[in-house]
Amino acid sequence: MRACGKALTATLVVALWMAGTLRPMSADNGLPADAVWFQPILHPTSISYNSAFGLVAVPTRGGAVCLYRASDGYLINLIQAHTNRVNVVAFSPDGTRLATGSDDRTIKIWQITQNGLSAVLERTLTGHTAAVTKLSFDTAGTRLASGSDDETVRVWRLSDGTSVRILNPGQGAISAVALSPNGEQVVTGGRWYWCFFCEALRPVNRRDCLAG
Repeated sequence: MRACGKALTATLVVALWMAGTLRPMSADNGLPADAVWFQPILHPTSISYNSAFGLVAVPTRGGAVCLYRASDGYLINLIQAHTNRVNVVAFSPDGTRLATGSDDRTIKIWQITQNGLSAVLERTLTGHTAAVTKLSFDTAGTRLASGSDDETVRVWRLSDGTSVRILNPGQGAISAVALSPNGEQVVTGGRWYWCFFCEALRPVNRRDCLAG
């Protein structure tokens, strides 16, 4: 983890857009026109916005996570998060935690303070046997759902890092995961062309399927 004092420009990889207008933010609406973020190691398969601190997290191929200040595109922290490519990043609703998932098969939970200048590892979640590709917090930030190329979804209790539920929803890697606001239901999707809803904590059968 180190703070970075550099605004990255030049090539369009990650940019802020005005909601509903389909145009990039510019000097006319509060963001410099050159606040377009680029770095050769960026791997923007996932982006997460932190409204509490005004941060944007972007993963990299080398195992790090870049934290940018959304107001001007300033790179303020580079978290050395994993030993392999980072596939997914997700801020907790209150912005105080950042979850990262990687090809190294782990999930890491980081405590974010000092407007993003400090990122301290809180715990590492292990159990997936292939790359972690999807993450979703509940509203309270106490539970986390993860999807993996090992074809499973896990629900984690973050107070102690326990995997409280393992789901095997279908055949193939998990392509989407959403945890309900109260953390009691999880919706998953994959390459089997349907989604299923399931209780996140109680062992039940598939409740419903949406084919498409």
